[in-house]
Amino acid sequence: MRQVLTESVLLSTAGGLLGLLVTHGAVKGLVGLCPVYIPRLGQTRVDLTVLAFTLGLALATGLLFGLMPACRTADVRLGQVLKEGQARSSTGRGWQRLRDGLVVSQIAIALVLLMGAALLIRSLMALYRVDLGFRPRSVLVMEVELPEMKYPEPQQQKAFFDLLLQNVRAMPGVRSAALALRRVCLAEGGSTRFISIGAPAAKREESFEVIGREVGPDFFETMGMRVLRGRTFTEQDVQTEATLWGQNLIIDEALARTYFPDADPIGQRIYYGEDMSGTVSGVVSTLKDFTALAPVQGILYRLLPPWYFYRMAIAIKTEGEPMRQADALRAQVRALDKDQTCELKTLESTLTEMLGPRHFSMVLL
Repeated sequence: MRQVLTESVLLSTAGGLLGLLVTHGAVKGLVGLCPVYIPRLGQTRVDLTVLAFTLGLALATGLLFGLMPACRTADVRLGQVLKEGQARSSTGRGWQRLRDGLVVSQIAIALVLLMGAALLIRSLMALYRVDLGFRPRSVLVMEVELPEMKYPEPQQQKAFFDLLLQNVRAMPGVRSAALALRRVCLAEGGSTRFISIGAPAAKREESFEVIGREVGPDFFETMGMRVLRGRTFTEQDVQTEATLWGQNLIIDEALARTYFPDADPIGQRIYYGEDMSGTVSGVVSTLKDFTALAPVQGILYRLLPPWYFYRMAIAIKTEGEPMRQADALRAQVRALDKDQTCELKTLESTLTEMLGPRHFSMVLL
């Protein structure tokens, strides 16, 4: 009995020590995969508490799973073994059934774990292949927030951003650039709009809720969004809407599929807000809601209004690595206002921050 228990405890302890060695080497790799904003991430380590818990669990496991065979061998007599070899006793059959049951249980648990791991790997691969609705590669986002005390008038804000956009487009290595009112790659964050199709809704309950976004010309091209039907906004639209804003509308595929399932949405009239309406000029790909990785209920795009706001974003499509343009872009901002700052971030890094927790959870599992 003592020999069986000793062997069991030695094997379990060796397995625990091997697991600690693997864990110590894997911690740095897992920390590198983890989102950077998790608090106290750099303090993650294998300390004495983890060591004591692992060794205690290994000893308990060795004792627990060594007791049954030890008790079995303690009662074995040579004569009984010879007798059971000729004709099994009821006690022998009981032990055999117990052993068979343990083997079946181990195989069943292993199969469940194997299937769970396969499903997690499948989910992780699907996360990498999800259609975002745009192409984030080589796209940089510059957010500028003007001080309202220094730029109190909308005309001043518009003049600043128009000149900044013009200078950015003229930079070497910049393929295209476009203004947007809010964070450019997110489906959320836009204003809620209640729309009706074909005629104004008498009551809000008869209208549909969608997300409203305001963007400038070249926005969809810069973001790499697919144009499925019609056209996108142009500089000519900017001139047209200088006096009558909101007449040209672009909708996404989700909105078109929901509200125009059997009709061509191009040329259809959409009523929104209190007394505004516009004509659908184009249909673009649907952005994902990154909190659920699912398409949103629909996005209604309008041109930027003739007046701007103190905080705007510029999406910039570059040739090569986007952050190589960071210093030149900051210089363009300081050339217009030496005290003005800006925030620069690539779309790929934004996606990493948003999808990082889900990715890290799957890797841990």
